[in-house]
Amino acid sequence: MQESGEKPKAALGHVILLLIFGCGLAWYAWDTWSASAKMSNTVLILPAALVGLLLIAGLLVRELRRFSHAPDLPERARDTEVSSGEETEKDRAREDVRISVILMVLLALYVGFMNRIGLDLATFLYIAASLVALDERRPLVIVAYSLGFTVVALGAMGQLILLPDTLFLEAILK
Repeated sequence: MQESGEKPKAALGHVILLLIFGCGLAWYAWDTWSASAKMSNTVLILPAALVGLLLIAGLLVRELRRFSHAPDLPERARDTEVSSGEETEKDRAREDVRISVILMVLLALYVGFMNRIGLDLATFLYIAASLVALDERRPLVIVAYSLGFTVVALGAMGQLILLPDTLFLEAILK
């Protein structure tokens, strides 16, 4: 429990875990580069490592900023907030678990159907269904984002590596 007037501290475990992931990712990228700096060996690993490191940096900044800007609350207000916030935390945790399970099922369906219906259609449907699971309700946003991501991602990957059969994007990928 925190003392009166004391700001909450950043979750040290989260910060340490992010730093461990960041160090592991940086080491893996460096090891890949030092083993062979050829384009074919690094074309997927280095960009993915860069994106991962940027995400980790953003999460670290958000984690530290969230706790450095926490308001000081009087003891009575803090007690009220904790009692009403406990149910909210439980509801939020249940919702997070529900969304995680839905996304895992969608990923399993994506992997299972990508060879049957084509990588492009499977990717489009997976992204669209994931957006719906994450509470996006605007059809234009769902279709535009899913289509844009599918075309750009598979188009770029198709230029670099041999992809499985696609249903619609053959002309773009070849």
